[in-house]
Amino acid sequence: MKKSLAFMFAAAVGAALLNAPIAAQADAASTVLQSQIQSAYDAQCSDVISGDFANLAKSQTGDYTGTAPNGTVMDSATSLAGLKAMTAQVTFMACKAQLASVQQTGSTAVASVTTTLDGKAVAGGVPFSLISTSVDTWTNASGAWLMSKSVVSETKIIANGKVLQDVVAPATTPQP
Repeated sequence: MKKSLAFMFAAAVGAALLNAPIAAQADAASTVLQSQIQSAYDAQCSDVISGDFANLAKSQTGDYTGTAPNGTVMDSATSLAGLKAMTAQVTFMACKAQLASVQQTGSTAVASVTTTLDGKAVAGGVPFSLISTSVDTWTNASGAWLMSKSVVSETKIIANGKVLQDVVAPATTPQP
């Protein structure tokens, strides 16, 4: 009995020692992925703040789709046109994308993120925030991460500290 316990203990320790480098590699890969996706979000934020919508379009795949909380599905051109139209009413001054999680399968990564755009209304200079929560799909194309899909679950608009709009996607029930 003592020999079998000692053998099981030794086997468990040996397995842990062998798996430790694998776990460390997985953690390192996860950290690299998070850094790469966060950098892609940061670049998108910079493009919005600078008004470089042509460069922002380059961060998306040709078949990009965006889904608003109300279920409206838009292609890249429509989505970017809506954001650009907002700049006639709001001067964006800051953008922050807070990455909650990201998981990779092959050349695809799925990220959960909350993005906050802060600025001032063009008329009257009223402080303004647009906060959106989404699950985004990124595709690695030749070493660059491009957004191929964004499903926004909530969009909140705040002006002068008051919530003007809070649109939340309806909960879905999985179909059998």
